[in-house]
Amino acid sequence: MRDSDFDHRETAMLSLLNPLIFPLVPHHARAGLAALWQANARFALAAREGKEPVLRQIKLRWWADQLAVLKAGGWHPDPLLTSLAHDLLPHISGHELSALAEGRMAISLDGQSENCDAGALLFTMSGRMLGCDSAILVDAGQAWAGIEQALVSGDSNDWAAHQARFAGVKISELPRALAALTGLARTIARAKGRRALRREQWSILRIGLFGR
Repeated sequence: MRDSDFDHRETAMLSLLNPLIFPLVPHHARAGLAALWQANARFALAAREGKEPVLRQIKLRWWADQLAVLKAGGWHPDPLLTSLAHDLLPHISGHELSALAEGRMAISLDGQSENCDAGALLFTMSGRMLGCDSAILVDAGQAWAGIEQALVSGDSNDWAAHQARFAGVKISELPRALAALTGLARTIARAKGRRALRREQWSILRIGLFGR
């Protein structure tokens, strides 16, 4: 496979659901974290899909309102909401999930705003599912979110600033799966957004094995 083809493959995903990263999630947390990151992907898509910002806002508001009243173990016509109700609640509250959807609203207006607060919340919730409540999750989530948005927008010129966000993130203190994801984001930042399969695979493998 050519490196130029890499961004079309699943292993290019800057997500906990990346098939090279997800196996690092302990079995007991996989269903809940899969639902959480699938929801995050759905919110990200809603924030960017279509030409009308108002319609994007309406979609995200629908998600935020549904999540705010979500009950543990409940059923919903949308399979993702049912998965969240069964596999994620009560570990994560519906109000927190609602805030995650709301965190994408700034992007839905202009397509460019960073989602650092949403990234911090996503990593904090993921860390809780993995038995970690360290404040470092906030810094890691913000740094990851900056890279995610830069890749999606495709027009970042300030890779030095993106790299600087990782300076205070001690990857070895993160749960192994989040450490691998953060390390992948850092690798991309250091390469100024240029994707390379082998380099990124090595980053995930190294952190997966050694935690740093």
